[in-house]
Amino acid sequence: MDMDSEDILLRSDNGRRLLDRARRYCAVEERCPYDVRRKLTEWGADEGEKDAVVARLEADGYLDERRYARVYCESKMLRGGWGRQKVRYELRQKGVSREAIEEGVASVPQEEYMAALRRQVEKRLGEGFVELDDKTKAYLLRRGYGWDEMGKLDVDN
Repeated sequence: MDMDSEDILLRSDNGRRLLDRARRYCAVEERCPYDVRRKLTEWGADEGEKDAVVARLEADGYLDERRYARVYCESKMLRGGWGRQKVRYELRQKGVSREAIEEGVASVPQEEYMAALRRQVEKRLGEGFVELDDKTKAYLLRRGYGWDEMGKLDVDN
């Protein structure tokens, strides 16, 4: 869609209303284009309106895929207890580029990530655990942690 048709579309009453709602939606927390498109569909936007609104939000700085990936990774990996594999999968499902995903994953400091992994294990086994049992390993795999990360876990407390 070229800029002229985008401007014309956004000058309509419905286009302005959708853009204003989308700006407020993005101002609350970081969003990705997938989230905004899904919300615009709920609000009754057609494909042309969705394209125009998303393009304008990106141009105005409301949407930034790399920023979204960094915030999402920090949130899910450090506070949500998710491993790298699950975060990568979820971001791919939202259509985030591979480069943005890898940049986001790399932005999480290794020490903090391993501390979050340790918290997940201690939540299940308690402090002072000696080794990971099979149920805990299965739990960690479901949370998106890899075998290599579990192997690096310092079990001698």
